[in-house]
Amino acid sequence: MEQKTTVFESRYDDGVELFCIIWVGVVYRGRTVVVAWRIVPQASSTVKLWSIQRVLRQAARIVPPDVEVVLLADRGFADGKFMKYLKETLQWHFRIRIKRSFQVQLDGQWCKVSSVVLQPGQAYFTPKIAIGKTRPYEDVYLAFAHDRQSGEDWVIVSDEPTTLQTFAQYRLRFQVEESF
Repeated sequence: MEQKTTVFESRYDDGVELFCIIWVGVVYRGRTVVVAWRIVPQASSTVKLWSIQRVLRQAARIVPPDVEVVLLADRGFADGKFMKYLKETLQWHFRIRIKRSFQVQLDGQWCKVSSVVLQPGQAYFTPKIAIGKTRPYEDVYLAFAHDRQSGEDWVIVSDEPTTLQTFAQYRLRFQVEESF
């Protein structure tokens, strides 16, 4: 049977500082179709892991067994417990943008992501590493790139080896804005 890949996008949006909407959508034909969501009353943009897991379980129930899922998420989801849940419990792959303040173990030494300096248009892909010095999460890969147009540095963490394709996959996240 042919392996199918579905790209899910996970996000939480603050609503007037009274509530937060946690949702997961499938990226399909240039759009994101929301398949699971939850409204959480709270004044903070920090969402508890169990609230996110609840929405992910709701989405997981509709995924056919022959479909491979890749979850795309922004920096607010960059957490070792979250990545472990995706990989071990849901058996989903992930591409998550991380902050430049993250600690990573490169060549056996801990350093900040920001210590990796790239020239415009340059990319760098790590071998298997650990992230998060306080509570390390191992066996992940990083993709670093400096975007010429925006001047931004991008760092994506993945459970699979990274390539330039990692950035193309992550870019699918930006189709979500068209859904609102």
